[in-house]
Amino acid sequence: MIFTVRAMTYQDIDDLIIFDKIYLIDRMRQIGIKSAKCSSVLSRKELLAALNRNDFLYWLYADNALAGYMWRIKQGNCLFGAGAAIKPEFYGKGLSYFIIDFTEALAKKLGLNICKLMVMPENGRVISAYMKHGYTIVNCISACNGPAFPETFRCILEKNIESNNFDRIILDRQEVLCADEPRLKMLTDKSYVGVEFIKNDEDFTKNKIVCLLLEKNNNIEGDYYGN
Repeated sequence: MIFTVRAMTYQDIDDLIIFDKIYLIDRMRQIGIKSAKCSSVLSRKELLAALNRNDFLYWLYADNALAGYMWRIKQGNCLFGAGAAIKPEFYGKGLSYFIIDFTEALAKKLGLNICKLMVMPENGRVISAYMKHGYTIVNCISACNGPAFPETFRCILEKNIESNNFDRIILDRQEVLCADEPRLKMLTDKSYVGVEFIKNDEDFTKNKIVCLLLEKNNNIEGDYYGN
């Protein structure tokens, strides 16, 4: 399957709003995530602002068929994933990995070192894909959409695409339910990082994230985590 992209224009705004609602917001609700935890529907105002400031908005195609979209924003030394959605019929076809590789290549072209995105912890498909590419959960944000949306809890996934590989010593390991938002927040506030996603095929509310407390000093004895 061949994946390609097309940069969006102002004429694509209405189609993008509909696409995002169907294949992201409605899809999250269909798999059992309640509406209060989902993001708001995209607005013309925010998409106009995105195009005016030259954000990176692309339609994604698989063998010339529309398969998804991605939205990336340059923020300082970071390329931030502001949004993405894929049609279900293209799940498992490698499109998520294409998005990750395309984003990292774009970041390098722009001279950026960090790639970052926000994900709800219940979205195991996305978390798992990014962790397999070396992303870790470095922070958690409560009410990320503002105080009017108290249930919009999100995990921040991040990768330094320029860092050299090195071993870090594991000081502690914790398995946390994705649904246990207070504990995820507590651990990341204490400098734990989420490194692995454990899927429960029978009940997505029992999915887990492995969080590690790491020490960079290689003189300390212990198990090593290669990043």
